[in-house]
Amino acid sequence: KFQLTVWNCNFKEINLPKDSIDVIMMSDYIEHTYHPYEDICEAHRVLVPEGILYVHTFMIDSDPFNTLSGDWNMLWWNHVYHFSTQSIVRMIECANLRVKSIVPQIKRGLMTIIAKK
Repeated sequence: KFQLTVWNCNFKEINLPKDSIDVIMMSDYIEHTYHPYEDICEAHRVLVPEGILYVHTFMIDSDPFNTLSGDWNMLWWNHVYHFSTQSIVRMIECANLRVKSIVPQIKRGLMTIIAKK
């Protein structure tokens, strides 16, 4: 109906052409990858000019982490990286993307970031 292509694999495995994608969604992805910075750089490479990167993940600068610390259920074994708002914004900016919106949900421990190429 919408003629969308969806991939479920490691980002670099797709081997997309440069400047070919309008929007990339990394929803509950970035904390699972073993190479988050490389994946963000790849997103920059394949996004069209003014293309959008959407990132949603948990954040350690939050009430649940401060209250529960190591007992917080987001610190599971399969969450390879744990980001603060500052650390993920810095990583996105180092990949030459412009952060346009940060929506922290401090009480829930989640954040959504929108960036543009």
